[in-house]
Amino acid sequence: MREWYMMFLRPSPAMMEHIRPLYVTADMDGTKVSKILVDAGATVSIMTVRTMTMLGIKKSSMIETTMTVKNFAGGVTKTLGILMVRLKVGPSNIIQGFFVTDYTAPYSCILGRDWIHRAASVPSLMHQELLMWD
Repeated sequence: MREWYMMFLRPSPAMMEHIRPLYVTADMDGTKVSKILVDAGATVSIMTVRTMTMLGIKKSSMIETTMTVKNFAGGVTKTLGILMVRLKVGPSNIIQGFFVTDYTAPYSCILGRDWIHRAASVPSLMHQELLMWD
Protein backbone atom coordinates (compact mmCIF):
# COMPACT_ATOMS: atom_id res chain seq x y z
CA MET A 1 0.00 0.00 0.00
CA ARG A 2 1.38 3.40 -0.98
CA GLU A 3 1.35 6.26 1.47
CA TRP A 4 0.08 9.59 0.21
CA TYR A 5 0.61 12.94 1.81
CA MET A 6 -1.73 15.85 1.20
CA MET A 7 -1.20 19.44 2.16
CA PHE A 8 -3.67 22.27 1.75
CA LEU A 9 -2.43 25.69 0.75
CA ARG A 10 -2.20 28.21 3.57
CA PRO A 11 -5.53 30.08 3.68
CA SER A 12 -5.47 33.74 2.80
CA PRO A 13 -6.60 36.30 5.39
CA ALA A 14 -9.83 36.72 3.39
CA MET A 15 -10.47 32.96 3.62
CA MET A 16 -9.90 33.02 7.38
CA GLU A 17 -12.66 35.61 7.78
CA HIS A 18 -15.29 33.65 5.88
CA ILE A 19 -15.84 30.10 7.02
CA ARG A 20 -18.92 28.99 5.07
CA PRO A 21 -20.80 25.70 5.17
CA LEU A 22 -19.56 23.07 2.72
CA TYR A 23 -22.23 22.13 0.19
CA VAL A 24 -21.87 19.45 -2.49
CA THR A 25 -23.96 18.20 -5.40
CA ALA A 26 -24.57 14.46 -5.63
CA ASP A 27 -26.35 11.84 -7.65
CA MET A 28 -29.08 10.27 -5.51
CA ASP A 29 -30.83 7.27 -7.04
CA GLY A 30 -30.09 8.69 -10.50
CA THR A 31 -31.23 12.26 -9.76
CA LYS A 32 -28.86 15.21 -9.40
CA VAL A 33 -29.38 16.88 -6.01
CA SER A 34 -27.69 20.13 -4.97
CA LYS A 35 -27.34 21.96 -1.63
CA ILE A 36 -26.23 18.86 0.31
CA LEU A 37 -24.53 19.99 3.50
CA VAL A 38 -21.40 18.10 4.60
CA ASP A 39 -21.41 18.37 8.40
CA ALA A 40 -18.64 16.68 10.39
CA GLY A 41 -20.55 17.64 13.56
CA ALA A 42 -23.60 15.55 12.62
CA THR A 43 -23.55 11.95 13.82
CA VAL A 44 -26.04 10.71 11.20
CA SER A 45 -27.17 11.73 7.72
CA ILE A 46 -30.51 13.52 7.39
CA MET A 47 -32.91 14.02 4.47
CA THR A 48 -35.90 16.33 4.39
CA VAL A 49 -39.35 15.13 3.27
CA ARG A 50 -39.15 17.75 0.50
CA THR A 51 -36.02 16.05 -0.92
CA MET A 52 -37.60 12.60 -0.60
CA THR A 53 -40.63 13.85 -2.57
CA MET A 54 -38.38 15.45 -5.21
CA LEU A 55 -36.67 12.07 -5.68
CA GLY A 56 -40.08 10.46 -6.23
CA ILE A 57 -39.71 8.17 -3.22
CA LYS A 58 -42.88 7.20 -1.34
CA LYS A 59 -43.11 7.27 2.45
CA SER A 60 -43.93 3.56 2.35
CA SER A 61 -40.29 2.93 1.28
CA MET A 62 -38.99 4.07 4.68
CA ILE A 63 -37.92 1.76 7.49
CA GLU A 64 -39.88 2.74 10.60
CA THR A 65 -38.00 4.19 13.57
CA THR A 66 -38.74 6.13 16.74
CA MET A 67 -35.42 7.96 16.77
CA THR A 68 -35.22 11.69 17.44
CA VAL A 69 -32.44 14.06 16.37
CA LYS A 70 -31.34 17.47 17.59
CA ASN A 71 -32.07 20.26 15.10
CA PHE A 72 -30.14 23.48 14.42
CA ALA A 73 -32.33 25.42 16.84
CA GLY A 74 -31.31 23.04 19.63
CA GLY A 75 -34.73 21.41 19.83
CA VAL A 76 -35.64 17.80 19.21
CA THR A 77 -37.10 16.63 15.89
CA LYS A 78 -38.76 13.23 15.46
CA THR A 79 -37.57 11.25 12.46
CA LEU A 80 -40.23 9.72 10.21
CA GLY A 81 -38.06 6.76 9.22
CA ILE A 82 -34.85 5.61 7.58
CA LEU A 83 -34.43 5.69 3.83
CA MET A 84 -31.71 3.79 1.94
CA VAL A 85 -30.52 5.67 -1.17
CA ARG A 86 -27.73 5.09 -3.71
CA LEU A 87 -25.47 8.12 -3.29
CA LYS A 88 -22.65 9.11 -5.64
CA VAL A 89 -20.33 11.96 -4.67
CA GLY A 90 -17.08 12.08 -6.63
CA PRO A 91 -15.49 8.60 -6.64
CA SER A 92 -17.70 7.44 -3.75
CA ASN A 93 -20.72 5.37 -4.82
CA ILE A 94 -22.45 3.76 -1.82
CA ILE A 95 -25.86 2.91 -0.41
CA GLN A 96 -26.44 5.49 2.33
CA GLY A 97 -29.04 5.51 5.09
CA PHE A 98 -30.78 8.81 5.77
CA PHE A 99 -33.05 9.67 8.68
CA VAL A 100 -36.01 11.50 7.14
CA THR A 101 -37.40 14.57 8.92
CA ASP A 102 -40.29 16.87 8.15
CA TYR A 103 -38.24 19.98 8.84
CA THR A 104 -37.83 23.13 6.74
CA ALA A 105 -34.14 23.65 6.06
CA PRO A 106 -31.87 25.59 3.68
CA TYR A 107 -30.34 22.31 2.45
CA SER A 108 -31.57 19.14 0.74
CA CYS A 109 -29.73 16.69 2.99
CA ILE A 110 -27.01 16.53 5.60
CA LEU A 111 -24.13 14.13 5.10
CA GLY A 112 -22.85 13.41 8.59
CA ARG A 113 -19.85 11.59 10.02
CA ASP A 114 -21.40 8.22 9.08
CA TRP A 115 -21.02 9.14 5.38
CA ILE A 116 -17.74 11.05 5.77
CA HIS A 117 -16.04 7.95 7.23
CA ARG A 118 -17.61 5.43 4.81
CA ALA A 119 -16.73 7.62 1.81
CA ALA A 120 -13.11 8.03 3.02
CA SER A 121 -13.33 11.80 2.73
CA VAL A 122 -11.88 14.79 4.56
CA PRO A 123 -14.02 17.94 4.44
CA SER A 124 -12.36 21.36 4.71
CA LEU A 125 -14.70 24.27 5.41
CA MET A 126 -11.87 26.74 5.16
CA HIS A 127 -10.81 25.59 1.69
CA GLN A 128 -14.35 24.68 0.56
CA GLU A 129 -13.05 21.32 -0.63
CA LEU A 130 -13.78 17.68 -0.04
CA LEU A 131 -10.70 15.45 -0.27
CA MET A 132 -11.68 11.90 -1.27
CA TRP A 133 -9.91 8.62 -1.97
CA ASP A 134 -11.20 6.05 -4.42
